[in-house]
Amino acid sequence: MLGSAKVSLSLALSGSAVLLAAATALHFPDIDLTEDQRALLERELEDRVADDPVQCIPAGRQLKRMTVISDDLILYEVGNTIYANTPAGGCPRLERNNTLVTLRPQQRLCKGDIAQVTDFGIRAGIAGCSFSEFIPYRSVEEDE
Repeated sequence: MLGSAKVSLSLALSGSAVLLAAATALHFPDIDLTEDQRALLERELEDRVADDPVQCIPAGRQLKRMTVISDDLILYEVGNTIYANTPAGGCPRLERNNTLVTLRPQQRLCKGDIAQVTDFGIRAGIAGCSFSEFIPYRSVEEDE
């Protein structure tokens, strides 16, 4: 009995990995990630499923965390949802310990908003990028 439990658990885990890999390929087909970046993305999106893209997400105090996977892929955690964004043309030099600064009077980030990559060491903007649609990833447990 214990042996069959191990088999079904490993099948479930490998099935989740296949689903995540398929979702990653579907939603981010043009993004070339390193092995470390892919592993980080898989950890962040583990046990989550993609939903339909949205134009805007809450920001301000509702935004718990931003995770830079690469210059081409940024994750935002809002509540129990993680939103993936692939800025049009990427966000050059973002993953080099620089900061993404957005100037929005509203408490949300939207497709088309422009953000500035800032190096606070030299106190200057060094690049810019424009947000695309945000793909929400919701916990599988929320759907049950």
